Amino acid sequence: MCTYNMNKSIRILLLLLLFTSSTFAQNEQEVRDMLENINSLNQIDSLKIAHPTWDIGINRTVSIGFFSDSIIINTKIGGICKASDINNSGTYLYKIMEQKKEEHCKVQYIFFLGADRNMVELDSIRSIVLEKYANGIDFKTLHDQYNEDGSSTGLLDWFCRGILAKDFDTAVFPKKKNEIFKVDVTEVPWHYIVLKLEKNKLMNVTYSLRVQINN
Repeated sequence: MCTYNMNKSIRILLLLLLFTSSTFAQNEQEVRDMLENINSLNQIDSLKIAHPTWDIGINRTVSIGFFSDSIIINTKIGGICKASDINNSGTYLYKIMEQKKEEHCKVQYIFFLGADRNMVELDSIRSIVLEKYANGIDFKTLHDQYNEDGSSTGLLDWFCRGILAKDFDTAVFPKKKNEIFKVDVTEVPWHYIVLKLEKNKLMNVTYSLRVQINN
């Protein structure tokens, strides 16, 4: 979906949502012929049964921001397009099925690796960062000093629920603009300080059925 490289922690936040299975890329024409006969996202279970080795899934693409893809969002409902997935790990055919308005969030983060630290140490570091922010040091300066995942900005542009790990969504969506707070992702030892940059907005989300194909 995206054409730029995301930092490692956000890629894995996405991968935490994916089901790992033994799947294989398919011939493009074979997949296209199959998708032509699909008219509902509810058919995905029967498709997986009929094609157990195919990489088949439901894809959500936001209208703007971090998870946007112009090829997908500019394809009309019922149309089929070809694009890479968000991690650039393969090429897929997408059949556009529907659009909905969903709540979106925009934040900036500072990432702290937790593998070699206990929570007392982590919270001590994060308390220092929060105190510095409260005393007027801007978030970007603190990000440059403390962030540990290689991101140059820590910016997560507009994203909808279900795109990132559940713990992250649960923490950030209820917050108000300009709130700063801690987030802990329990699936992995990753910890954050997050700044809510904007009020949540309703934006279009395009739902499609996707199947991996041979490049």
